[in-house]
Amino acid sequence: MKLWFLVSFLLVTLLQPAQPALSATQPLRVVHAPYFANRIDWGTAAIFWFGRADVANGVAPIPGRNYADVRVAYTSSELQVFVSVIDYYLWHEYNPNTSSNPTSYDYDGVALYLDINGDRTTAPGTDDYVFLAKWGASGEEYSQPYQRQARGNGSAWNTAWNGSWRHLPGAQWSCNPGPNSNDCGLDFGWAVTFRIPWQTIGLSAPPHGRTMGMGMQLFDRDAPGSSGVAPVQTWPETLTTTRPDT
Repeated sequence: MKLWFLVSFLLVTLLQPAQPALSATQPLRVVHAPYFANRIDWGTAAIFWFGRADVANGVAPIPGRNYADVRVAYTSSELQVFVSVIDYYLWHEYNPNTSSNPTSYDYDGVALYLDINGDRTTAPGTDDYVFLAKWGASGEEYSQPYQRQARGNGSAWNTAWNGSWRHLPGAQWSCNPGPNSNDCGLDFGWAVTFRIPWQTIGLSAPPHGRTMGMGMQLFDRDAPGSSGVAPVQTWPETLTTTRPDT
């Protein structure tokens, strides 16, 4: 039997019974994340998507927008969010800045925002978190330098917070040299899986039946220099990085 918790970025403070119509305080988008006692089956996980892939007649603009397919599920030990991105030009940092701001990035990557209490405060509180996965071409064992995180302190993001989590990167491209080169034509895309232990976000057990907040930023670079950086895409579209109530 599967249990559920609810995640949404437009939040309610308590899990409410079904209503005929949404009130001003209810989430406009709700993701019903399933619980898995063992291995997660991503084919039956919750799903949503955002963005779009810019391509026409086999040609993608530089920079161009990307499309993200997001799956959400949880286990007894952690929340998992799998993000698969269609990206025709793969670009990553060779030496990522381990002190960078987790709410902005100018290479390929994705940030996950969580509001654990769903209280929709106007500034990041201690129950608000952001996790930035900087996509890297190497495997999981090299992913640690490619991630940043922060926790709210009541007025802003505390980027010195270093809660434990990890992400699993992956990618595909059509021919070598692949990432950080557009000479070979169009690439296929990249993916990351966020794996966030419950203890890291202040919970002692899986939050069955809980309403939490969630938001995402999708970052993209398609060529060297500032002209190769694409505009940031967000879910929901109204997301403001310093405002959990958005």
